[in-house]
Amino acid sequence: MSQDALKPQERAVLLVLTALGTPVSNPQLKERFRFTIEKPVRLRLQQLKLISTATGPRRALYHEATSDGWGRAAEELPGELPVSLPGKAAAMLIAGQLHGYLARQDLRLLDIFVAASDDDAEPVPVAETPTKGADAPANGKTSVETRVRSAYRELATAPGSPVLLSRLRAQLADLPRKTLDDELRRLSKAQQINLIPESNRKGLSEADKAASLRLGRQNKHLIVIEVG
Repeated sequence: MSQDALKPQERAVLLVLTALGTPVSNPQLKERFRFTIEKPVRLRLQQLKLISTATGPRRALYHEATSDGWGRAAEELPGELPVSLPGKAAAMLIAGQLHGYLARQDLRLLDIFVAASDDDAEPVPVAETPTKGADAPANGKTSVETRVRSAYRELATAPGSPVLLSRLRAQLADLPRKTLDDELRRLSKAQQINLIPESNRKGLSEADKAASLRLGRQNKHLIVIEVG
């Protein structure tokens, strides 16, 4: 076993923090899930730079996943979860996030499970058919630009209001990060969208920082699409 390998309890805590997506204290975890992050687990995850801890109101310790933690959590999803309360909380939160994703994307559970089994099937060659434009959807699927605009409309509190890229990425979680990043860069260059940095960096969570897009010499945390 690698020295960096996570134990089931550590894996469960990391998945809980990523599924929550916001800093959380032990009292909050105790109230909601009836468990707390034990010191050995916290120190190990901190040592691996997978979580960070800061002192909050009433001197409570608030924990959240780091950008490395978010990447590691994706790798840990197939891993074993303990039968303890952290394991149950992780399973419940992941199931809740999956349910929300299916609802947002108007998908059925069957769509995901069938797609997963289809990955093992032998690919069938398909002749390429020219499209009428570079942005034309392939195989009837909605273009990335259309999905970006649709997700923004759902998330924005008002037309032209800023939306965190972390929320946009969560809404479009099925898209590979590079695919979404390339489209955001293209739309920004074409002045179809505005990508701006968050001026109050202290208000950003680790998830918000991890979701930023580097343009020029700045990390952009927010997207704005003007109506017109």
